[in-house]
Amino acid sequence: MLELDGVAALDEFRDAAGVLWDDERRALASVLVALPASPAGPPDAAIVRDVVGIDREEGAIALSEPLEPGARMAFARRDPVAAREALTVVGERLSPQTAGPGLGLAVSCASRGESFFGHEGVESAYLSRAFDPDVWLGLVGRYQIGTLSCGASGLLTQSAALAHIR
Repeated sequence: MLELDGVAALDEFRDAAGVLWDDERRALASVLVALPASPAGPPDAAIVRDVVGIDREEGAIALSEPLEPGARMAFARRDPVAAREALTVVGERLSPQTAGPGLGLAVSCASRGESFFGHEGVESAYLSRAFDPDVWLGLVGRYQIGTLSCGASGLLTQSAALAHIR
């Protein structure tokens, strides 16, 4: 991608990265691109993809998914504080439902580890509380297949899914 509305794509990416731009690897790991789930779908349904590279000479960024000229997109920044808050809410909702015997199953994106939260085992600790005292199994992958708000299935990154099985 060379430009966005007449501005070099790399300049827009740098603005979206903010203070993360000081560490290019962290910026690439934390700033994502939200693309429409389908051209004719609702405007709030998006698929989030990685920025896989930058070209300083051209002022360009490379995406992990092709994008047609003129297509809508937005930058999204991964937020570990918001992720912790979401884990707390999910854990509070699950705790009353997980009383008694059962198995907790968590499928999480590989990106939600120490590099995201800043500490090892953060997501595991939240899940242990949510599924306590049950046994739980955690699986990690690069992406997941899930349902989008428009009803279609799509590949999702930077996400986690939890289930309690009795």
